[in-house]
Amino acid sequence: MRALVGGMAALAMTAGLAQGQTYAFTVEGVNQGLQNSGGPVAPSRSNPLAALGAPQGLGTGNFFSLGFGGDLTLGFGGAFGTSVTIWEVTQGNIALYPEDAQVYVGWGASAASATYQLVGAVNNLESPKTFDLTATNLITGRTTYDFVKVLDTSNPLLVPSNADGFDVDAVAVGPIPAPGTVALLAAAGLIGARRRRA
Repeated sequence: MRALVGGMAALAMTAGLAQGQTYAFTVEGVNQGLQNSGGPVAPSRSNPLAALGAPQGLGTGNFFSLGFGGDLTLGFGGAFGTSVTIWEVTQGNIALYPEDAQVYVGWGASAASATYQLVGAVNNLESPKTFDLTATNLITGRTTYDFVKVLDTSNPLLVPSNADGFDVDAVAVGPIPAPGTVALLAAAGLIGARRRRA
């Protein structure tokens, strides 16, 4: 699938950089699920480009609904390595619409062929939620990633029939760690490994 780029994404990415973060710049993959009723997600919630750039909050066309079991993979105009932040929006009484997702980072030539590592889980009550990638870097042996995938894991038994899963408002990533930081992380990993062996 060809990456999709929003018209305002470049401006949003620049704004993100000013805060030390970069907002999603391209849509690299989309597999939208269905409503809890089995019907399609409303068109106003089905444009993946709405997940690009800075968070916009509630409003027609301001977010992308994953649908139950659906996923969305995003690119950021370059590699990243320190954090991932997810914004979700829920219309109406959030207590009646508990929505959950798993967050992955990926690396590779394309989103379709990339290797993915689970970073953690997020629910709509936690939005925005930031994941520090220090532990993920130690697991993968990497300090850079190319993609973020958000996978809906909402429980259909806990929500009404018109629910359509986790709603992605925005995703931002932190920059690649500075070389000195990488060395410290590596040293910390080695020290931890030595202590476990002792």
